[in-house]
Amino acid sequence: MGSRSRNRCSSNRPTETGGERMPARLPRSPQTIPLIATCCALLVTGSVFAEPRPFRLSYQLSSEGSEIAEVEQQLESVAPNRWRFSSRVEPSGILATLVGGTISETTQLEMSGARLRPTSYRFTRRGLGRERDVTVRFDWSRGRAENEVNEERWSMRVPDDALDKHSLVLAVSADLRDGRLASSYPVADGGRLKTYTFERLGDERLVTPLGVHDTIKLRRERPGGRPATLFWHAPALDHLPVRIERRDGEGRVLRMSLVRYEPGRDGVPR
Repeated sequence: MGSRSRNRCSSNRPTETGGERMPARLPRSPQTIPLIATCCALLVTGSVFAEPRPFRLSYQLSSEGSEIAEVEQQLESVAPNRWRFSSRVEPSGILATLVGGTISETTQLEMSGARLRPTSYRFTRRGLGRERDVTVRFDWSRGRAENEVNEERWSMRVPDDALDKHSLVLAVSADLRDGRLASSYPVADGGRLKTYTFERLGDERLVTPLGVHDTIKLRRERPGGRPATLFWHAPALDHLPVRIERRDGEGRVLRMSLVRYEPGRDGVPR
């Protein structure tokens, strides 16, 4: 197995960026961009996996009951021992009439013994205000992550169980499936190593767009005393999250709900 960190409540928690900040009301201008970026931030949920299982997922992002974005995800095998995890976020509902554009994330992964670990991560934002390109390449032979953000480059050391923030949700789901959720996960994000900590809150039966599901409820604490993010993972759906939820500083709820789940066979989603 790997040497994933299991430290309790590390002080090296992530400083999450403005992409998770909620506007004061349903947006009417390019200030809506943080809401769309939150889709990516919410999915940030470590790298010892059971055999990967391909899938296609669709989520609906809503704020105070109003739909604002759609999220499409796919995990697929691209070659022997090679996998690709991709996500795409687009405005929808009332927000689609105000702004256009997309946010996409792609992680390339490899099997290394019993571990699935990232080899590269790519983030792009188009048409949602200021464009942004982020690339992280993992050089496991040197224990380093090479970062590039809008043509600015730098290198950082990473432990052998580090993840990118995009594939972290896969690690958490796999750990829940194996019955051994770690208390903390090291993540290369924003040009530095961050530690994401999780607490299992118990089991909860949840009514979802895909029916009633028994779920495992998790809480991810946010730094600085800001509201935590809650996750509901459904064992019947390969322990993937069926709901992700956060409240802003004024108590408004931002929610991602799973609306489509398609398991795959032989490394390819159906």
